Amino acid sequence: MSLILTLFIICAILFVFFLLPKFLFYDSQSPTWSDHLCPHGTITQLAPRLYQVTGSLPHGPMPRNMVIYKLESGGTLIHSPICLYNEVQRAVENLGTPEIIIVPNRMHRLDAAVYKKRYSNARVLCPRVARTEVSKRVRVDGTCEDELPKIPGVTVHTSPNTMELVYELDINAGPRLVQNQPSAAALVCADTWFNLHHLPGLSGQLMKLFGSTGGFGVTGFGMFFLAIFRKRAAMAAFMRELVNRPAVQVEVISVAHGAHVSGEALCKHTMLCAADRVHKRGR
Repeated sequence: MSLILTLFIICAILFVFFLLPKFLFYDSQSPTWSDHLCPHGTITQLAPRLYQVTGSLPHGPMPRNMVIYKLESGGTLIHSPICLYNEVQRAVENLGTPEIIIVPNRMHRLDAAVYKKRYSNARVLCPRVARTEVSKRVRVDGTCEDELPKIPGVTVHTSPNTMELVYELDINAGPRLVQNQPSAAALVCADTWFNLHHLPGLSGQLMKLFGSTGGFGVTGFGMFFLAIFRKRAAMAAFMRELVNRPAVQVEVISVAHGAHVSGEALCKHTMLCAADRVHKRGR
């Protein structure tokens, strides 16, 4: 029985890290913007200064999200860039000139190079752990850990999932009028959490089998690696801490794959429930 389990784990690892990325995250190296276009929606405002566009991947049913955040400088920060058709791309540009492009991990570099080509003055940043792989597709100007803390309104959280970071963005509409009033914030990440319903097709069935769909939370594979490195308790504590800080009120959670969560009460409830699932499985 242990041999069967070992073989299953090996096959699962090979599938996730070698076969699934090649299928879902086909890494086009074309320098032409039009070659990167996939069906997508329009811009949705999630909060003051915060916008999102939902797009698709070249293969498979899984959606992907790009976040646009208006900086105090008047420019924008783009998290997990997606090439858009002209009308929507112009709407993105109308929000401000892209100044920062975040490639959140090694699998979200699909459109990074053509974004850098189009917005040559923008700085491309990625987590320190992903720099080697991201640099194979686009010139990286710095790491998120080093550069983002210098930007007003942006906070970087290091997750127990060491493959990527969680970004906290200030979404206050204006100055706080009441002393000690909590600061409104959004949490943005790529694959730390998913929030997908079950998807159609073979790839959808595989994602369901491996725990990547079915609501907000850490995926099945994320759980597996947290267990291997004995970090489930740390992840649960990290998640609870994010939504239980008196000075910060989380009003939006945006993930790269799946629906965003809005409203302070719902964000807190959703995150705490997901943290409980991580903790209980970790016992």
